[in-house]
Formats: sequence, C-alpha cells, structure tokens
Amino acid sequence: MAELGMVFGDDDVELIEGEQWDELSVEMRERAAREMEVYAAMVEEMDRNVGRIIEELTSQGTLEETVILFMSDNGASGSDWSEVRRIFAGMGVGPDLLADFDKANSNPSAIGAQDSFIVYGPQWAQAAMAPFRLYKGYTNEGGIKSAAFVRGPGIVHAQSSDALLSVRDIFPTLLDLAGLRPKASNNAGGARSWSALLSGREGAVRAGDDFIAMEFNGRRMIIRADGWKAVYSSATVRGLGGGTPSWQLFNLRNDRSEVSDLALSRPQILTELVAEWEKYARENNIRADLLKK
Repeated sequence: MAELGMVFGDDDVELIEGEQWDELSVEMRERAAREMEVYAAMVEEMDRNVGRIIEELTSQGTLEETVILFMSDNGASGSDWSEVRRIFAGMGVGPDLLADFDKANSNPSAIGAQDSFIVYGPQWAQAAMAPFRLYKGYTNEGGIKSAAFVRGPGIVHAQSSDALLSVRDIFPTLLDLAGLRPKASNNAGGARSWSALLSGREGAVRAGDDFIAMEFNGRRMIIRADGWKAVYSSATVRGLGGGTPSWQLFNLRNDRSEVSDLALSRPQILTELVAEWEKYARENNIRADLLKK
C-alpha cells in the first residue's frame, strides 16, 4: 500500500498486531478463505453493476455532466456471528430464518449459498482496514475511514488527497457543485464544501485548527485538521479491543495506525481537544447517559 502511494504520512507504517494466519488450524484457514472468497465476489458484483450505471450514462450522453460520488461505508464490519444473531433477533427476525443462517455458519461448504448469511469477523475486518486500527463500531481510524471517489464537471481527475473530510460535507458540496447557495443551517456541525479541493483551487478543506467531532455507542472522537486526534475508546493501543475506556491522543501526521498514545506526554493538547469535544456535545444535546459505556 505504501509503494502504491495509498498510505499518507510516514513511509514506515507500523501494522497492528493480532492473530496470525499461520497460527490458525487448517480448518479455520479454509473457512476464513471461503468467507473472503464470498466477500470478494460480492465486491466484484457491485463493481460490475456500477459499471452498468456508467455505461447507461455514457449511452445517454450525460456522463460528462454528471457528478458521481462513490464511497464505502465507514470501516469494515468486525462483528462475529453470535453478535449479529443477537442483533437480528432483537430486530424481530424469525427463529426459522435464524436457524437457516445458523446452518450456513456451521457448515463451511454452505457459505455463499443463496440461503446463507455470514460475517467474516474481526480478523478480516482488521486486515481490510490496514494500516488503520480497529474497524466499524470504533472511533479509531479503522472505524471512521471511508474510501471515496468523485468525478464530474469541474473536478480535477487522477488526483488523491489526504485532506480532512467528513460525510457531513457531502450535502453542501453537491449544492455548491450545482451552483446553489446553501442556507447557513446546512453547514451545521462544521460541514464544508469540497468544491475548491475538487477543482484543484485549494489543497485542503479545513484550516489547521478546524476539527471534526463525533460519538458512537459511548465512544468519542475529535480530530483536528493539523493531525492531532483524541479518541475515547475501550480499545487497547495494541490488539483488537478490550481494556478500560480512556481518552487517548495520537498524532496522525506520523502515526496513522494509532500505535503511540501521547496522552501523558502531550497533556495540554489532549486537554484542548477534550474541551472542544465537550463543547460539541453540549451544542448538539448529546445525552450524557449514552456516553457511560
């Protein structure tokens, strides 16, 4: 990834430690390989159908006047089947359907069949989000990163960017590209238009002291455009989770994998970021009882 220019920052990216492939049994490796085969087939099918949309726009002669934004969800899913099953049961999915899913999960040869429903678990999720730490559900980098591609009129193609962007920016960006002026309320939460970045007029969307804050399931995050990030999470610095929740501090300019917690060595920066996060929480009426996890 570093050789392809897909990793920004230091050339020396420290990967997260976890369970090693060669430590798995032959049976577990065969099952994991099958799970990834099915996932890869799903991605290929999605790619094929996106291609059908491009072909249709081309045949209509409207491709060059269409803005296309393609993005992934935030972070790979690291849930195991027992967790997903509990969620489904809570949503009212019937026992017969859950029993069919259970059968597919207990029989590797059924993985990928029409009536199967599987997840590939935390290890594949961490591998998919490498070199970032953790995955969906966490406010660490692996849980908030989203690959995105944008093309269309007025957009400089074949460029990549490490600017700090947010999904909140999409609405004002599309309004801007359409020549519409957003109301002030449409920029709530610090949303910014990407139009100057996409056109090549600017190399960033936010100034160094601008920040993005968020929370999910008791986990919190605030990141400044200059690369400093504070994250409150139960995730340990190494490994795939666990530990006592605490505020941690990382400098993403030279630690994209969130390996070196600088909370003790740079307490002033952590204090400033946490104060900004608490202000964000007050302004957005975030309930304190939802943050006790």
